[in-house]
Amino acid sequence: MKLSGSFRYGLIINLWLVVMVLGTALLLVHWQYTSRNLFVTLEKAEGTGNQLASIHASSLAEKRQLSAPARVERLASENLSMKTADPTVTVYLKP
Repeated sequence: MKLSGSFRYGLIINLWLVVMVLGTALLLVHWQYTSRNLFVTLEKAEGTGNQLASIHASSLAEKRQLSAPARVERLASENLSMKTADPTVTVYLKP
């Protein structure tokens, strides 16, 4: 059985179109998969960023609490036996 020229070209074009549609469908599935993976990664990164921001805020509050002048003065006097400067015990040197 011999195929006519126009039928043969029509068959080739149809096969080519089927291959292109299947390739496009596979590419679309791949892009959706990649997009979903990127979205999940982004959500995880945002969650980590929120946790780090919370830790940073609590660390700043703790730093302010630990560096309060009254606390530093109390620790210096108790642990290091330091005293506040008093003009009666201050020695002034002459040049």
